[in-house]
Formats: sequence, structure tokens, C-alpha cells
Amino acid sequence: MPTSSLGLVILAAGSGKRFGMPKALAIYNNQTFLDIILAKVRKLKINYVSVINQEVKDTVSTQNLNYVLNQPEQDMCSSVRLGLKSLNECSGWIVWPVDHPFVDISTLESMIDSFDFESVLIPSYHKKAGHPILLPTTINKYIEVCKSLKETLAFMKVRYLDVGDRHILTNINYKEDIPNDKLL
Repeated sequence: MPTSSLGLVILAAGSGKRFGMPKALAIYNNQTFLDIILAKVRKLKINYVSVINQEVKDTVSTQNLNYVLNQPEQDMCSSVRLGLKSLNECSGWIVWPVDHPFVDISTLESMIDSFDFESVLIPSYHKKAGHPILLPTTINKYIEVCKSLKETLAFMKVRYLDVGDRHILTNINYKEDIPNDKLL
């Protein structure tokens, strides 16, 4: 499947209170979490990228991104709504929280290869759902009227893709959450 028709929404609007700073700007191995994700996206040749955090615009090394402002106190669903609207020409979207930067590129390739443009595709590791997820355009019917992403997904056909990547479950809330195999 051509990745040129997919868009990427990077959820980065949170203030990072528990982490001690906005996670999009957290540094690991001389790169921000946001730059780690964007480096993987460049390899996948995804052309439409929206970052839900306008404040990081001047700190990111990659150009030609769409930045969307959402307030940190808003919920994840409002950020997803804004991201999808900003990339409405796409035939599907990868929605990637910035606090999951260590997902393997092979996981993303498998997800893209398995995406059917009709179902939500969620990676799973040992039967636990993780991130990022792939959304079809049919989500637009529901996301505007639902209060949460979980409620929206209840109306959708959802498929799970078993992957061997434990980092789909690695949600970095605190600096101590960085996996040992990712420490310098």
C-alpha cells in the first residue's frame, strides 16, 4: 500500500507535568522524542504530517510540517479531531502519541501493509493493545459526535495486529519509564 496516501497525526499537546517538561521536546540520544518519530516517518515516505502542538514549531529540525494548536487541558479526542481535519485529503491516518517514540519501524511497516482502509488497526503485543493506531476515513462519521476516542472506536470495526514490538506498550510518563534497552 502506498504510504503517500496516509497522513500522520502526532499527538503532542500535553504539558508533560509528570515527565517534568513537554514530552515532544524530551531528549533521548541527542534527539527529541518528536524528532525520533519524524525520522521513522521520513523512512516510510509519509508526506502529510500534522503535529498537535504549535509551540514546538521552532525547535523541530524537520520542515514542511503542519502544526495545530490544541490546549494541553483538552482531551486526546479533541487533538485527534484537529489532526484529522488538518489532513483531510488523506485516505487514512496513523495516530501516534509522542510519548511512544521507541516503536520499531518494522512495526509501522507491518501495520501499513495490513491496513485495509475500512477498519481501525491497533497493534498488540501479548494481547495488549498499544500505539500508534491506524484510522480509516470512516471514523469521520463518528468522531465529531463522540466524547472520547474510546467511544468513537466502539462504533468502528477494529482489527488487532499482533506484533513482536513491546515498545507499542511503552508509554513514557516519567523519565524513569524510558526502557533500559533504550538508555545510553
